[in-house]
Amino acid sequence: MYKGAIVSEDGTATLIMFTVLQDADKQSVANEAKNKIVALNFPEKLYFGGLPMLMNDLSDLIVGDMIWLIPVAFLLIALVLLISFRSAKGVILPLLIAGIAVIWTLGIMVLAGFKLTMVSYDIPIILLAVGSAYTIHVINRINQAYENNRKEAIVKAISYIALPVFLAAGTTAIGFVSFIFGSYLTMIRDFGLFAAFGVAISFLLSITFVPAVISAFSINKNQDYEESEPTQKSILSDYLLKPLVAFLIKHPKYTLTSWAVLILLSIAGMFFIKTSVNMTEYFKTDNPSRESETIMQKKFGGSMPVFISFKGDMQSPDVLKTMIKTENYMKQHPDISNNSISCRSDRRNE
Repeated sequence: MYKGAIVSEDGTATLIMFTVLQDADKQSVANEAKNKIVALNFPEKLYFGGLPMLMNDLSDLIVGDMIWLIPVAFLLIALVLLISFRSAKGVILPLLIAGIAVIWTLGIMVLAGFKLTMVSYDIPIILLAVGSAYTIHVINRINQAYENNRKEAIVKAISYIALPVFLAAGTTAIGFVSFIFGSYLTMIRDFGLFAAFGVAISFLLSITFVPAVISAFSINKNQDYEESEPTQKSILSDYLLKPLVAFLIKHPKYTLTSWAVLILLSIAGMFFIKTSVNMTEYFKTDNPSRESETIMQKKFGGSMPVFISFKGDMQSPDVLKTMIKTENYMKQHPDISNNSISCRSDRRNE
């Protein structure tokens, strides 16, 4: 009865299963059970599988990734900003705006009762990249505005750049908002909602907070700004962007042809995309969670049991034939490898 079900075919492994009550916190129960079992120090090799265990491990993985991904993203963006602006203002302000947007967005998520998922934990990284871009546009335009008074230059710059930045932020936010109406998965809808919220915060801070900071730190300083040629060449502008612009203007046909071919290849590639909902593939091959699922798959056919319940007169030939047909179908199904069908009868005469 137990061979291939809770004892492996080769007799080298066995299952100890427990069922969590419907109204219980499954992940908390799974975590407490795992800690107590590990504390017993059994000599046998233990593996922990099942959806609640996987969700706990996935939560730990998300937190661990955020701890090192956010600082790495900060450093990389800071390096690019330093190469581009070569000033403290050009580095600090974009990162400050993106950081505030991340903190406010995650804070609103917590206050609203939402939790980080395997999708929404990407929001901080996305906001660091997208949110800092609006501040970069504002700072760059302010640096290009030359007036006798610094405040006049700021007003002139903001009046020019506000609409383009608004359109850039608006289209990005609308793209994220489309996830709310175009997906049936709650985690995707939450991601779209709060990503759009973070983009809106980044935009508002870029056109209000950034000019205020620049204006405040310009007080009591030399207010005369005259346009002059830069004495030092910029690596990004003079050695990369200007030659690129010259090439594009000189060879527009090559540019359009290249992008047309790339777009066609991308459209064709869309039809070869394969979807997968196997959560074990989210982990590396040497991760304990994936090792557990691999053992479960090899020894017991997986960690997701299938239970079939039949209701009816168990003495009726029609009911018995249906049960046999169901059993045969499950044995032939490619996604069901080990078959130990649990039949629960609700016996009654009909």
